[in-house]
Amino acid sequence: MSQSPKLSLIKRNNGVFYVSITDPNTGKRRFRSTGKTTWLRQQLGNAVWFDLLDQTLYLELLRNPAVLSQRVAAVPGDTWVAVDEVQKLPGILDEVQRLMGRGGWRFALSGSSARKLKRGG
Repeated sequence: MSQSPKLSLIKRNNGVFYVSITDPNTGKRRFRSTGKTTWLRQQLGNAVWFDLLDQTLYLELLRNPAVLSQRVAAVPGDTWVAVDEVQKLPGILDEVQRLMGRGGWRFALSGSSARKLKRGG
């Protein structure tokens, strides 16, 4: 019988959290179709969400990444901000980094393709 992936939230010394996803059947880490979004929504129920699969939002942020800053600035500084499918728009990471240095917002970034992030989309 197949078991569900093990999802863990890990906090690093720099204050950044990472989600570790391990397949209990093989012991290997998995990145696609593992339930990252579902798990994050359960853990961060009150977070402000930016789902980059939403074509309207994706195109808006593609044209003007500063829209992320404008929307995040409108919520309290201790709010969780989730950016899902971040590999679709790697340039948004600059905005996230800038916001992390400005306010008390906490960010959760999820995606499934580090290669896309490395090559810029």
